[in-house]
Amino acid sequence: METEIFAERWLWLIISIGLSLIVSWVSWILHQIAGLTAPDDNALLLPKLQTWLDNIDQWPASGYIWQALRIVYALGIPTLALFWRGALTEKGLGLQKMPWNTLIEQPADNLANWATDTGWAIVIAAIAGSVGWWSQRRHTMPTTSLIQPEHDLGIAVREAIYHQVHWAFYREPFVLLWGMETGTWIGLLPVVFEALVNPRLWKCLNNPAHGQDVLNRATLAIVGTLLYLKTQNLWLALIVDTGLGWFWGYYKKNG
Repeated sequence: METEIFAERWLWLIISIGLSLIVSWVSWILHQIAGLTAPDDNALLLPKLQTWLDNIDQWPASGYIWQALRIVYALGIPTLALFWRGALTEKGLGLQKMPWNTLIEQPADNLANWATDTGWAIVIAAIAGSVGWWSQRRHTMPTTSLIQPEHDLGIAVREAIYHQVHWAFYREPFVLLWGMETGTWIGLLPVVFEALVNPRLWKCLNNPAHGQDVLNRATLAIVGTLLYLKTQNLWLALIVDTGLGWFWGYYKKNG
């Protein structure tokens, strides 16, 4: 039974990566096809497809629907794997008991662990925040740039939930297989793979400002990994990711 559960962890991981790749590549291919022009002139080969994609992009609700689907994807798969199939563990994901929970065994020890973990979170966040701020100051976008960082708490919370839960889910099987220290770092491999084969990443890297977003997110992946190594506390990782994401800001086109 334990062998079956262990094998199912990898199945859920493969399903998640597969869905991510299908969505990213189908979206990219559709936009590439829609933008093709005839070799003899500048007329689009598939104007109806381009119009359809433009209408979706310009629809006011499209952004909200897309972000909602992202969160459902990031939370839904590990939730099903954890509670429906029992293929994941709360400890492996970093779901520590809350400090105010007095119904657990040894609540005083749990509170002490939270105090220690919070100390580590503050130290790691302070170092990462300082390094990130210094990096952005050294590579400040020119004042004539069309895009500037936006410090939006709502975006910071959303991105923290999406990425930290996603990374914790990908990390859990590797920690079980290779142990805490080795498994935590190896658990970054599917994250890196998923990012590298996503065509949106390479498009973002062509823009200096969007490239800064990618650099910030990569830094937060390292921060989340270090926090897991020191605390095994996903809740603190969410708080730190939110704080740093808001502090550094997200680059978006003005207007």
